[in-house]
Amino acid sequence: MKNYYRVSRNEYNDGDFIFETEIGVNTLENIKTYTKALSSAITSNFPEDLVLLNTLNLPDSENGAGCTSLKEAIFEEIRIKKFSDKPCRFTDSMMVFNDIQNALKFQKNFRHDGKIYEVTIVNEQDIFTGDMRMLDEKFFSINDLRKNAEKYWNSNITNKPIIEVIITKMNKPKVVSEVVGAKLKNP
Repeated sequence: MKNYYRVSRNEYNDGDFIFETEIGVNTLENIKTYTKALSSAITSNFPEDLVLLNTLNLPDSENGAGCTSLKEAIFEEIRIKKFSDKPCRFTDSMMVFNDIQNALKFQKNFRHDGKIYEVTIVNEQDIFTGDMRMLDEKFFSINDLRKNAEKYWNSNITNKPIIEVIITKMNKPKVVSEVVGAKLKNP
């Protein structure tokens, strides 16, 4: 069994089976709202090259959960249409990292208050590996975002990747131990 790394705000003990979804109910509701709005707009001849600079490139702190929700909705739209065999990023899934350096990058950039746990998964089937930086690229239109979503689901990587592994409850993630004292090699 291969070991992975989970960054979590929750406390776990060695041997605990864990499963926490990535996106909470409020954000999931935002994603559903955006998905519904996008579907409605697209069927109303919504221009795919619409400039969305003010929405897509704002950090979430300036734009609430909206920016991430819109990106996730479009990534999910592409997954459903073209990559339906891949696990959904935000329902019934959990993100882990394939090595400690990717976990440390995620902790530094997105979850400062999280602890890193080494985990193992019992079942290696139906996992997906992608570069989460694909969601951080600069987008100028919905069409650009859709192109990046396709790259993500095809497992393409950026110049400075943070490789995430999307797993589901079927994979049965189990805590091996908390990782203490690990350092980022190239901050």
